[in-house]
Amino acid sequence: MREDIKINEITLKISKGEERAFRQLFDMYYRKLFGIAISYLKDRNEAEEVVADVFFKLWQSKANLVNIENIDVYLYVAIRNQSFKYIERRKRIDYKDELSGDIEVGDFGVNPEQYVFAKELKEHIDMVVDSLPSRCKEIFRLAKIDGLKYKDIAKMLDISVKTIDSQLVIALKKISESIDILKLLPLFMLFF
Repeated sequence: MREDIKINEITLKISKGEERAFRQLFDMYYRKLFGIAISYLKDRNEAEEVVADVFFKLWQSKANLVNIENIDVYLYVAIRNQSFKYIERRKRIDYKDELSGDIEVGDFGVNPEQYVFAKELKEHIDMVVDSLPSRCKEIFRLAKIDGLKYKDIAKMLDISVKTIDSQLVIALKKISESIDILKLLPLFMLFF
């Protein structure tokens, strides 16, 4: 609890423009945020850029820093979102490279029907996840999509690991109930 008070004091100082407090916050969070960014990007330079971008934006909007309830969650979400932007940018660049060459779907060993089925299944699951209650959806994404450990999620959201377990059971039950077994037959046929 003492750490929360210290962080609140630091963010208050930053909101008033104190660069020393900003450096202190940077030093407190850099390693953790870099670790999150590199887990998404798998590239050291891009991960460093993402962390720098997030802290630059944080400094630019320092006056609003006092309105942030949980700086851990805020910074995690900012790193995740910025990492996704880098991944999307990378995909656009790769796609442009693919268009400039003579590449066919068969070159990747992907059956177009399998690709379409997998894409439709993913869209369906995304739709079900989006329809979950907000806390349940947040926990599901942090645990199953972002791959965070339950204890980290519990600390970040100030909830118990048992709550995480129960919310994930709810989410997975809704997803499994929404998937018609007949739709999955083509997927099973891939493996047999």
